[in-house]
Amino acid sequence: MANTCFNRVSVYGNTDAEISTFLSVVAGPEGPLDFNVILPVPEIYENIYSGFRWIDDQQVRHWYEERDSQGRSINARKLNNDEIRQLNEIGFMSCYDWKCAHWGCKWNADIVVVERLETSAVITFETPWEPPMPFVEELRERFLDLQITAFFDEPLMLIGGYY
Repeated sequence: MANTCFNRVSVYGNTDAEISTFLSVVAGPEGPLDFNVILPVPEIYENIYSGFRWIDDQQVRHWYEERDSQGRSINARKLNNDEIRQLNEIGFMSCYDWKCAHWGCKWNADIVVVERLETSAVITFETPWEPPMPFVEELRERFLDLQITAFFDEPLMLIGGYY
């Protein structure tokens, strides 16, 4: 993993049911805190890759690629006009850029631990490089009846704080 950012999101409600609902909504296939269930990555990015690659004797920055179950490329091609149009409408040519803008970091929460009390919960987790500020802001907008506080610590950069 990149520089690890340690995160703590504390959620306070009035009832046990509010906290139970919150925890069930933020959980997903990736674990008890899954950014993708709150802010899903657009499907267009499923087979879109970014970087630099040669296709048809031309270096491209973004391309469509199918991979086998071991992650090996089985088909790569330049993006077609419809894919370029869709990406332009979304505003980001790469999934990396989309995640950084919408989640605040390039990967989902990792090593998630939930401590549950009757009317509160504390979720600790790690992210690469930065805290997921846009994701936490989205939680605050969706759960107006809950008080949500967030703290991060990124020790290798010597920064941390509440947001």
